[in-house]
Order: sequence, then structure tokens, then C-alpha cells
Amino acid sequence: MRPHPTIRTIVLLLALVLAACTSPGAEDAAQAPTPTRTARPGPTPTSTPDDPASRCTSPIGVAVTVPAGWTAVADCGRFGPVPLAEPEPGTDERPGPISIHHERVPFADVAAPDPAVVDRALTTVRGLQAVRLERVADGEGLLPVGTRQTQWMVDLDPGTDERAGTLLLTATATPRVDHAAASTALDTMVRTLSIPHSPDDADGVVARFEGGGAPVVVLAAPSASTAATCVRTRPAIGDPVCMDPPADGGLVTVPLSAPAGPLTVGLVGPDVARVELTAQDTDGLAVLPVDVAARDVRAFVAPVEEALVDDVVLREDPRSSAPTTG
Repeated sequence: MRPHPTIRTIVLLLALVLAACTSPGAEDAAQAPTPTRTARPGPTPTSTPDDPASRCTSPIGVAVTVPAGWTAVADCGRFGPVPLAEPEPGTDERPGPISIHHERVPFADVAAPDPAVVDRALTTVRGLQAVRLERVADGEGLLPVGTRQTQWMVDLDPGTDERAGTLLLTATATPRVDHAAASTALDTMVRTLSIPHSPDDADGVVARFEGGGAPVVVLAAPSASTAATCVRTRPAIGDPVCMDPPADGGLVTVPLSAPAGPLTVGLVGPDVARVELTAQDTDGLAVLPVDVAARDVRAFVAPVEEALVDDVVLREDPRSSAPTTG
């Protein structure tokens, strides 16, 4: 077990080729923003007691909680502050700052390296393989050059060839909601998703790496007799490894063997939203930790050998749930 008692808040250069889901890799580097220790303040909620958050379910069965003061249109495909009009049929009108849509395209194709991506973080959503991206439009699409977007991509084909495709969730600024507020709202909505394709044991899955190599799932569960959290791979290699909860403001990591190579598994506090690592033979990578059931901790898994990790940085959760509207 490897404790890390000191946490330095910086923003690293982040990039990761999708193949890193099974082995370490790198993609084109992007310019890192200015380091800061203070988490970005969240947007101001617009709800009242008579205007609660609501639940919306799309035609493919994906359900999400709509922020208080917001509404959904286009069959739960577009979201924004009330009032929000339905898009005109046959147009590319994009009402509202957030969209959720389903593409029957393999996750490996849509999450492939893209020069417009300036930040990438690995995670899972309801036990499914996922990435969170930040991109800046380069003029190749419909958005003006320089437009910033946040996008989540969720793999709907866990270990199958059914080609269910990928769930795409995107936040883009509008005249009423800026990008920071839209991004925060999207991150909150992602945590409320219900996905019909998710595996039965989704609550225990803290990492899923599939495509580009030997697949592996990492599961975490409370120890039956101690305060420790134990992690194991599926398919299993060796015995589970257990970690005591980290000290306040810290983390603890252990090495874990997997079919495609060694992994670094760690525990952090419940307020940590992002873990950034630098390691030998990589350009740096980021992981979004996942809550561990019945434990006040979050677990993360990085596709890199623990002995090669040089530095680990934790970033706090901004703790906000709804955007400011104008």
C-alpha cells in the first residue's frame, strides 16, 4: 500500500489515446489552464419549492433528472431553463445548453483521439465504460471556432457485439447559460442517469476497460470485517486487495494485476471529483473516481503501473446542481 500524504493542486497537461483503457498511451498534448487551488463556484439554483427537479425518460429508456427550473424538449433530447421551445422539424436548431442523444456508433470510434479535445478523463457511468471530454471547436463542425464544449461518452456495449452504440451527453453555452454553468449542470445530470444497458452489478464497478486489448472490469466492495475497501478484477487475477480509508485530504493506492497489464487502484475522500496522475512513459492522465457503496470514499483505477506513478493530484467537487439563467 502506498500512501500519499501531500496533495498539490495543479492542472496537468491531459491527453489519453483510447487504447490506454487497456494499456498506457498518449495523445496530442493540449495547453493546460492556469493552476488554482479554489474549486470553481457552482451556479446559482433557480428553483423554488413549487418548481422541483423532474425526471425525464427518452424513447430508448435512458432516464435523467432535469434540474429545477429547467425543462426538456425533443423527446428528452434537449434541456434548458424554462421557457424552452421545441426545435423546428428538419432544422439544426439547438435549443437549450444540454443535449443527450444516442449514436449507433461504437464507443471506440466516437471516443478516438481528436485534435479539438483539450482534456480527457476516464471513468464509469452506471458501471459502463465512459470518458468525459472538454473540447474547443476548431471550425470543422457547426460551432464557431473557439466554442467550448463538455461532453460525456458512455459505452452501451459492455463486452458484447450488439452494437448498441454510444450515449453522448453534451453541454454548450447559450445566451442564457454560459459554458461553466452548463458544464456543471451536465456533470450533475450524469450522476442521475439510469441506463437500461447497464450491468446488473453496476454499483460495484469502479472501472471498465474494453476495446483495444484484453477487457477488464474492476469491482470494489466493503470488507465484511474491517473498515477497508477491497478491490478485485473480473476476470479474477490473484486475490482481492484491500485498502484502509485514506487520511483526511489524502489518498491511498495499491497495485493491481489485470489481463492487459498492471493497474493503479486508489481510494480518495467523497469530495474528490478528479484524480490527475503523472507517471513515467505517459503524458499524464486523469480519472474521475466512483462512489463505493456503504463507504464514505471514492475509488479510481488508472491504466498505469503504480510503481511508475510520480505524482497524484486531487481536485475537489464544486458541489453544485443547477445553472444560473439570464
